[in-house]
Amino acid sequence: MTAPVTYPLDGPLRIRITARFFVRDSKKAGPKATRPDFDNIAKPILDGLTAAGVWRDDGQVASATVDKINVTGDDSPGVLVEIWRIPDLLK
Repeated sequence: MTAPVTYPLDGPLRIRITARFFVRDSKKAGPKATRPDFDNIAKPILDGLTAAGVWRDDGQVASATVDKINVTGDDSPGVLVEIWRIPDLLK
């Protein structure tokens, strides 16, 4: 059984941000190699999670991934944020 999550999270953390951008042209679907820059996606999300009390400080993030993906058709644009405690990943 998984222990309940308590906030703010403590210790070293890993975050994965997946930003999905809608495009009309299906030939442009897939990894996005144009603006916005990945750091301009990550910074407001990290600052927002700090302000929301998810963790004490975004300096706790020891590992981060930002994926930028163009989607089309029935795929939904948006942002998915996943956070793991690094000690939990090592179990």
